[in-house]
Amino acid sequence: MQTRKFLAYVAIAALALCGCSNEGNQSEKKEFLRRVEVITPALPETAVSHSYAGKVKTDNLIGLGFKVGGEIKTINVHVGDRVKKGQLLARLDDSDYLISRDAAKIQYEQLKDEVGRIEKLYQRKSVSENDFVKAQAGLKRAEAGYLGYQKQVDYTYLYAPADCEITAVNGRVNELTDAGMPIMTVLEKNAMQVQLDVPMQEVQRQSSLSWVECRVADCSLPMLVRSVSPVSDNNQLYQMLLTFNESAPSTLAPGMNVRVVLHHTDDMQNDEGALSIPLRSVLQENEQSYVWVVDQDSCVHKKAVNTLRLQGDNVLVTGLNGDEKIVKAGVHHVIENEKVVIL
Repeated sequence: MQTRKFLAYVAIAALALCGCSNEGNQSEKKEFLRRVEVITPALPETAVSHSYAGKVKTDNLIGLGFKVGGEIKTINVHVGDRVKKGQLLARLDDSDYLISRDAAKIQYEQLKDEVGRIEKLYQRKSVSENDFVKAQAGLKRAEAGYLGYQKQVDYTYLYAPADCEITAVNGRVNELTDAGMPIMTVLEKNAMQVQLDVPMQEVQRQSSLSWVECRVADCSLPMLVRSVSPVSDNNQLYQMLLTFNESAPSTLAPGMNVRVVLHHTDDMQNDEGALSIPLRSVLQENEQSYVWVVDQDSCVHKKAVNTLRLQGDNVLVTGLNGDEKIVKAGVHHVIENEKVVIL
C-alpha cells in the first residue's frame, strides 16, 4: 500500500516537471524583436541660421552749441526728451544781430537802387564801363554783408540735427555762451549699433550671408554688417558691428542686450545628390560611414554612405536614394540581418 502511494507521488512530480520544462522551451522559442525609430532622408536646407548675443552701443554722442555767441534766451528741452530732426531746441537773444542785419539790409537796398540808375546811364553811354563795374562790385559786397548778418540771426536758433535723445543740458537761460561751446549733448538714435562676438566660421562665411536681423522683444529689425574685426580676442572670437537698416526703435538704449540672427544661404553647387539625415543615425567603422536600412521584411542591412558636412544637428551624405527607411538612433546596438519592429 505504501509503495503504491509513493509511486503515485513520483508520477505527479514527473508530470509537473515535464510541464515546467515545456513552458521553458516555449519561452525560449519566443523571438526578441528590437524596436527602432526610422526616418527618411530629406533634402538639405538651403539656409542656415546662427544666433548670437549682442549689445547695443553708440559712438555718436553729439555736443550741440550755437555758431555765434550771446545770451541764452530759451531752452525748450530737458534731459531724456526725444526730439525730431529740425525741432527747435534753444535760442539766443538776437536783438543785436537784428540791428546789424537791418542796417546792412538798408545799405544793400540803397546801393541796389543806385546801381540800377547807373546801369541805365551806362546803357545810354553816359557812364563809363569802369564806373559801372565798380558799382556792381560794391553791390555784391553789400549783398554779402547783408546775407552774413542774416546768417548770424539764423545761428541764434539751435535745431536738432537728427532724431535724437537729449542726454545732457549744460546751458542755462540768461547765461552767456561763446560760439561753438556745447550747451547740450544728444544721442543720435539712427546711429545705434549692435556689437557681437562671432567665431572664425562666421568670418569665413561672410560671402554666404543673406540677411541679418536683431530680435528685441517681439520685434525683428533688419540690420547691415558695418565691419568685422580682422583680429580675434583671447577667446578666438571676432568683433562684428551691425547698423540698423531703418530708424532704431525708441525702446533701444546703449548697453541693452539683444539677440542677433545671421542667416546664411548655403552654396549647394558641390552638394549634388546630397541628402540630409540626423548625425546620430550614422555609424562609423574603420573610417567608413554607414547607415542601417530597414527592408520590406523588417530586417536591417548596413549601407555605406559618404559624409560631406554638418548642417546643424544633421549631416549631408551621398549614397542614398532618398526613399530608404533609416534607423534614426541606437545604431551601435543593431546587427546585420536583425529583424526589428518599427515604432
